[in-house]
Amino acid sequence: MSTYRITSISDLKLLKNNAGSVQKVDVHFGNSADFKNKIKTLTYEGDAQEAEIYFQTGFNVDIEADSYDIDALATIFSKTAVTVGLPVDEAKRWYWGALADSGGVTCGIEAEMTLEDIDTGANKRARVVAPVGKLSSPMPPSLKNIAKAPLKCQFSATKTTVDIAGTALPSVPTDGCFWYLAELTT
Repeated sequence: MSTYRITSISDLKLLKNNAGSVQKVDVHFGNSADFKNKIKTLTYEGDAQEAEIYFQTGFNVDIEADSYDIDALATIFSKTAVTVGLPVDEAKRWYWGALADSGGVTCGIEAEMTLEDIDTGANKRARVVAPVGKLSSPMPPSLKNIAKAPLKCQFSATKTTVDIAGTALPSVPTDGCFWYLAELTT
């Protein structure tokens, strides 16, 4: 890879194991994937000096979309809308906060971006993928007058050598990875 200037996030997907294959679930109007390494700092002291060593112990992603994409959430959390026995003014209802979804759901995350090759000026695409981890239950929408009510979730990656469907990642280090960066061909 060259040196790139990232210009925007162009696509955000959640990855689900669908009977042994990876199902990509689009998060509509996904506009933010804030990647954060979890770092453990070891400080060595003595002889009137200090030295620090940093170890990556995890990888988290705060995701946000400008739409409250209930279809994507229902797919990832395997939720079915309740349509029977509801008050007459309700068409569908989804319940959140049950023990089954309070601990999150195992899935992956993929954020595609557009970028500019600084050396050539060419526009390219790349993606950051955390193949396996836990997605938190969604936060209820933040409601305001004449304003967006974004979808917000948190994701914590698991170190892995396989994707969400259990297929081995090609040439991954033997101790696994939390995430990878891929330059796309098209």
